[in-house]
Amino acid sequence: MKNLSFILCAMVLAGCAEQPKRNELDFSAEGRYMVYGAGAEKCAQVSEDYRNGGQVIYSGWIAGYITAINESFSAINNTLSPDITNGLGLNGSLKAAIAYVDVYCGINPHKQLANAMSDFVVLMLKKQQDIK
Repeated sequence: MKNLSFILCAMVLAGCAEQPKRNELDFSAEGRYMVYGAGAEKCAQVSEDYRNGGQVIYSGWIAGYITAINESFSAINNTLSPDITNGLGLNGSLKAAIAYVDVYCGINPHKQLANAMSDFVVLMLKKQQDIK
């Protein structure tokens, strides 16, 4: 019984802890698809967090997005590079994407992080087409 009381008390205290107010699920800015996790965050908030050194808040989500794109494209078309930024002279997908998000969100504060990443992927694919 003491263990149950301890667990319930811990759960109550954990629920009282202040949590960052982040979107966890939302429609894309255009309402075409569901966006999960940090990708639903508005660019205005992303830009503010970047200015305050909060890039780490989004880097995991961005890395997952790039990984999913790389894996999906390799499953569909094995002639594409295993990394969407391969051959473009960029210092790795994650660093390039984080920098791109910073610029995109500064220009498009009403959009979402997911929009920034979608735009990044389209840009990288167009650049790969130009190389071939």
